[in-house]
Amino acid sequence: MNYLIIPITRLQYLYLDGTSKTIEASLDKFARDGIKILYIINDPYDPHTKDEITTTLHSIPDFAFEFHILNGKPLLELDISAVQSRRVIEIEDLWTTGTSAIMLYQNIKNVLGLEAEVIVFLDREQHAITKFQKLKINAKSVYRITEIAEYLVKSNVITGLVYSTVMNYVKQFERISFTDKLIQYNKSNVCVGIDITPGKFPEKAEDTTLPGYPYEYNAAGVKQYCLDLLDEIGTVPRVKVIKPNLAYYNSNDMHSILWTILQKARELDLLVILDAKIGDIMRTQSQYAEKYKEFDAVTAHGFMGADSIVPITDVQLGCYVLVFTSNPTRTDLETRPLLDESLLEEYHTLVGAGMSCEEAKAVILKKSVKVYHLMAQHVIDWQYAGSVGAVIGGTPNKEGKLQELEEIIELFATKLSYLPPILIPGVGTQGGSATDVMNAILNTLSRVGWDEIKIRTELCKVVINSSSAINYSPRPRDATIDLVTEIKIAIDKFFYDVT
Repeated sequence: MNYLIIPITRLQYLYLDGTSKTIEASLDKFARDGIKILYIINDPYDPHTKDEITTTLHSIPDFAFEFHILNGKPLLELDISAVQSRRVIEIEDLWTTGTSAIMLYQNIKNVLGLEAEVIVFLDREQHAITKFQKLKINAKSVYRITEIAEYLVKSNVITGLVYSTVMNYVKQFERISFTDKLIQYNKSNVCVGIDITPGKFPEKAEDTTLPGYPYEYNAAGVKQYCLDLLDEIGTVPRVKVIKPNLAYYNSNDMHSILWTILQKARELDLLVILDAKIGDIMRTQSQYAEKYKEFDAVTAHGFMGADSIVPITDVQLGCYVLVFTSNPTRTDLETRPLLDESLLEEYHTLVGAGMSCEEAKAVILKKSVKVYHLMAQHVIDWQYAGSVGAVIGGTPNKEGKLQELEEIIELFATKLSYLPPILIPGVGTQGGSATDVMNAILNTLSRVGWDEIKIRTELCKVVINSSSAINYSPRPRDATIDLVTEIKIAIDKFFYDVT
């Protein structure tokens, strides 16, 4: 017998009505197609109780199963000795990112030590199957959501209205990925931060080219300033990315402005990155993702692991993970060394061989991985989830260099052979130089052996952000053009000098 491990909640979410008949019909189709089920795992966040689901399943004739709760110790209740002599097949739903299927696969491998076969139901099959192939997971697509939905309609299990709802559900996954949007839209490498506070409004008419002067020192004034600013930025050729910071619009009287910015950006055909730096447990993060899913991407921190990233990409949002930030106190944590047992053993070996403690310490620290390296590696590991990118500060370190930026870019280029979406803050009033940042990236990519065509292609995923230097410039449009020109000159000069 094949052991089929099913997160039963997925069957309910898939058809949206959550009724017992839906579960029954779904399992009936599996049976008709020769798929036998033994183990069922219940998601702890499922609103249906174990008793409710068990009663439903017991009502199905000749349906044998064992029920287990996924409660933080997944799969441990299974009879591992019995499972190890047989195949384990994991069945998952139609989420096109394939994230939940991959996470359960890894869970089975960690706990049972077995490589499960994965059966996935995907409407955009190739999108997720590619991820499985990269992870060397044996996966195949059996049905498409439309096939199962049609089966349920013909079986009189769901109505035409529910069928329409299912189809609308499918359509949300037909949205172009954020990475593809960047490649399509981002031709200038410029992102304009929209971080507006009344305290910095122009004091005199000659201090600004924006038409709404004087601006009121309240929410209405901020709203009008944002709209006027976007009108100016929107006329700059090839500038297609903006980044409002949630904190500036989080008070009760300001919050609606955020949605005004989004609506205006859509009219101007701009991509919008919401700088929210969110990070929480999975079910809470899902609430953030649901609220902000109309944006194109958000920033988030990854210190709570994949649980805080997956909910974002599952609603087709791009996710920029904080890897190395631009603020002065980033060194409090982000550059701290991480020492594993091998480095500690090497330290004791060096000291035992006669090296002084300070000399041995210097050797070990030079070899150590820093926190920002670890976060960059996680961005690499999370590529399976979708458009997961990195925030990398463009402000120089204490030595006046961009060493950390270069190391992270090199890590991505060598381990991925491509660049994920990269957002670089810190240029302008924070002290970073767009020319220096672009030169650091170009030199690094050239050093690892990339040619001009590949570099230019992958640069479409890089945006350099400037906020205050543009927001409060007397001529915001000209300031934006200046930044576009500066970056273009740096790129053209680099390739001219190389050739």
